[in-house]
Amino acid sequence: MKNGQNEKSNIKIVATILLSLIIVFLIFGAEASSNSEQTGDKRGCEKNFSYDGNFFSGRTFKTHQLIENVTVHDAVVRAAKFISRDGYHK
Repeated sequence: MKNGQNEKSNIKIVATILLSLIIVFLIFGAEASSNSEQTGDKRGCEKNFSYDGNFFSGRTFKTHQLIENVTVHDAVVRAAKFISRDGYHK
């Protein structure tokens, strides 16, 4: 009888180890480094799109585009106006 209990105990230990390894793999396997999405759109904003992070730590989306004949001040004022108007400032 003792041999059967040891066998069940060993199976539980192996199952626990496997489950732990699967969980670790899912957590760290889901972690993404800097990625970029390739689209057919040739505009600068879409071509320069990238993202960092993952589901657990949060994801940051980034893009940029050089717009000629617009000063930094004008760009920030315009962006603030649209952000405020669309309700993203909350």
